[in-house]
Amino acid sequence: CGLATSLPMLVFFRVLQGAGGGGLQPSEQAILADTFSAEKRGMAFAMYGMAVVVAPAIGPTLGGWITDNYSWHWIFFINVPVGIVTLALASRVIPADGPGRAHGIDQGGILTSIISLTSLTYALIQGPQTGWGNALVLGAFAMSIAAAVAFVIIERRVDHPMVDLSIFTDRIFSGGTAALMMWAFGLFGIYFFTSLYLQNVLGFSPIKAGLTFLPMAILIAGSAAVSDRVAARVGAYRSVGFAMALMAGGIISISLLGANVTFLDLMPGLAIIGIGGGLTIPLTTTILGVQPETRAGIASALFNASREIAGLFGITVIGVVLASREHAATRAGSPVVTSFLDGYHLGLLVAGALVAAGGLVAWLALRETVPLNARVVDTQ
Repeated sequence: CGLATSLPMLVFFRVLQGAGGGGLQPSEQAILADTFSAEKRGMAFAMYGMAVVVAPAIGPTLGGWITDNYSWHWIFFINVPVGIVTLALASRVIPADGPGRAHGIDQGGILTSIISLTSLTYALIQGPQTGWGNALVLGAFAMSIAAAVAFVIIERRVDHPMVDLSIFTDRIFSGGTAALMMWAFGLFGIYFFTSLYLQNVLGFSPIKAGLTFLPMAILIAGSAAVSDRVAARVGAYRSVGFAMALMAGGIISISLLGANVTFLDLMPGLAIIGIGGGLTIPLTTTILGVQPETRAGIASALFNASREIAGLFGITVIGVVLASREHAATRAGSPVVTSFLDGYHLGLLVAGALVAAGGLVAWLALRETVPLNARVVDTQ
């Protein structure tokens, strides 16, 4: 990606990067589940969850500094030595797989899932530009639905499916996964568009825009460090539900800001998001902690993959909301900045509503789980 000299070349290499990430990320929590004992697994998941929520907040700061002082190419180059070091550490630290039975690749499941997600993404991106009634957009929606139906049928029939759909019959797992997806949908969606707001509307430099997220990252790390104790004291369903409601309030407060605000004006809303974001860590540790040993690996892999898919569609769907409102305002004669703000504010409101709804879902899903300092071996 760093060597790309044109947009098509960059997109091609980003596809390769995405394919690598898609192969890596579902394995991360599965490795933790298989490596750590039941007593230590909760802490391992908590540390992993902290990294997941802190990294996206720190990334803009580092990326802004690199872009300001070097060039955008280096935001990709910097990952190469990090990846080499990580590979060396992984080869020494992660244990080799124990004896087991190798299964074939679910080619039908992979193909239909790719077709469904790609078609849906294309339709959502092209809809605001060409019109939702455009034949290609409608055809993409239809293809996405058909491929999704085919995916479900295939997964129910093959001997070794890519996704074991029976796990979603567990109310705690399915509810927790839905809550996590709403959280990721809303949170990851605002990162990208808030960066645009900071630079294109407020006139922040890339490094200043990145530094705007740094206090939020610090608060995420701090609240994450105490999140398990808070959940153990009041119950995970209360702490996570409250945390997501807090995040929603912070997101909505940002939507009230206009084109003439300062760095300090942004801090209260971002601080609230940071505190709430860190306190959501018990969502992961509780949901995965109540899974029986036999499906801890698949549960963690699905949980992780669901978050990444939701984050992708958060950026896409909130982008659609923003673009649709922006285009409507522009056609009505509004200035460019005002049009963007109209779309940005509506996108934040949608994100805040989704995170708030996720808090309610988490509260309902986690009510029957035990505190974090006790493990339930089987919920059936």
